Formats: sequence, structure tokens, C-alpha cells
Amino acid sequence: MPTNSARRWPSSRNTADAYSRDVPGPVKGFDPQRDHDPAAVRAWASSTGVTLPGRGRIPKAIVERFYAAGY
Repeated sequence: MPTNSARRWPSSRNTADAYSRDVPGPVKGFDPQRDHDPAAVRAWASSTGVTLPGRGRIPKAIVERFYAAGY
């Protein structure tokens, strides 16, 4: 039996840190309720002349027009 058990077994603090790293955190910019690809909507909007900002939330009315166009 080893005399220094701290080298063989991690402390409870280290074990808790190891377990907390296994749990994924929230993904930046991820919206679980979004059912469209923003890049596809922006590409469609630019090809049809619809003005959209390059960043930020896409208005619901634009997304509805995107789906009404058959996408």
C-alpha cells in the first residue's frame, strides 16, 4: 500500500472539477426553438433584394416569407 495516497487518488475538489468539465455548457448563439438556417435565410434575402442586417436576429416576418417562397 502506498504511503502517500494523495498521489494515487485525487482530492474531492479535483474530482468535482473533472466532473464539471464533462457537462457541456450553453452554446453561444444557439436557439433551440429556431427551425431555420440563418445563413440560408440571409442568402435567400440577399438574392431576392430583401434588406437584412448582417448580424443579429432575423425578423419573423422575413422567416415567414422565406418559407412562403418554398424553402
